[in-house]
Amino acid sequence: MKKGVKGLENLKNTCYINSVIQLLSQVHPVKVFFQEDTPKHFSGTLQEYFLFRITQSLQDIIIEIWKNNKHSIHPQRLVQACWNLSPSFTPKTQQDSQEFLLILLDKLKEDPYCSDLIEKTFKGTLIRKYTCEKCSLETESFENFYTLPLDLAEESIIKPDDPFLTNSDCSQLQSLKENLKNNSFLKKLWVNKIITLYDCLKYTERTEIIEKNCELCMHNTRHNVIEKIHQGSKYIFAYLKRFKLSMWNNKIKTHVYLPKKLDGKRFGHEGSEYKLIGVIEHSGFMLFGGHYEAYILNCGLWYHINDDNVIRCNWNDVLEAQAYIFLYELEDFSNTYIQLPSVSTKRVFTFPENPFRVKVIPDSDSDNPEVCISDNPEVCISDNQDPCITDQNSPQALPRKSNSFIIFNQSP
Repeated sequence: MKKGVKGLENLKNTCYINSVIQLLSQVHPVKVFFQEDTPKHFSGTLQEYFLFRITQSLQDIIIEIWKNNKHSIHPQRLVQACWNLSPSFTPKTQQDSQEFLLILLDKLKEDPYCSDLIEKTFKGTLIRKYTCEKCSLETESFENFYTLPLDLAEESIIKPDDPFLTNSDCSQLQSLKENLKNNSFLKKLWVNKIITLYDCLKYTERTEIIEKNCELCMHNTRHNVIEKIHQGSKYIFAYLKRFKLSMWNNKIKTHVYLPKKLDGKRFGHEGSEYKLIGVIEHSGFMLFGGHYEAYILNCGLWYHINDDNVIRCNWNDVLEAQAYIFLYELEDFSNTYIQLPSVSTKRVFTFPENPFRVKVIPDSDSDNPEVCISDNPEVCISDNQDPCITDQNSPQALPRKSNSFIIFNQSP
């Protein structure tokens, strides 16, 4: 099997995890970062230990995906770590892949080991412009985003002569209807119209009315507010708001056309383009039901990955997918390595089957015990108790801190 293209076994309703990992594995800085094998050590709280479990298991999967030795991977350790990300991720139940992606990125940001990677790769900035209807005072606020939510446009609102469209965009839109009018898939659509990603971007940026305090009027007034992308990230994870907030979380099945490329000017990168490199499709009618599959672009070729089943596909297959989450890459950025500053908290160990077990090696010349993870551990840390690290040759417990434990590099 080709490097970077591997199936992930479904361990009962884990397709929401598999599909996100497939897209994440195609992010070049993520691949380069996790393939580095630098000796590290860890020191921190038990909560930080669980973050480390996520990072370590994700690293193992990324490395396996980019090996040339298997058709599919059994992601047991990663799945178990992901179930601990949030109380809502009940094991072996169907979940929302967008929620999983958002929480995963948030947790990786909290980990000092890879926080810089997430910040420099996925962080973008939104700008909100407020205009007071009474005094016309204009104010601005900024907010970072790591995933970009997009409203589904009710109808096509983009015209070929829109000023932000490139020449290639215009020609694509002008010929889109003609090119697809005989497409058998489109004939099956419930609606007789084509909604594009450009429509959703523009619809999301529509002006809304809110009430807020005006600094000039000195009281609450009506404000016109518009939110736009101020600076796009190097890699943009975007998703369509397909699910209504109702008892059944019913799905909006409108088909959205995703262009292969987006003009970077719209995202604060004038003269550049974004390239589509991944899509997650949701099939089904409700949020907590159905199935997730991934489409990835690897070395110029598209692949359709349905858990552990991987097949080559073409652009028309991607076009016909009912996109839920999609990933755009700033072109030529994949060939640029992100220089990350050194991080003081570094760590290395291999997880045994029970990740709470550690073996302690006392060091008489050091104030701190030397610890390594072992496949044959003598002691156990419970996730419901303060860690108690015990010398394998002595019943006396070593010094410890409340709600914390320490793992150091083993002495040579």
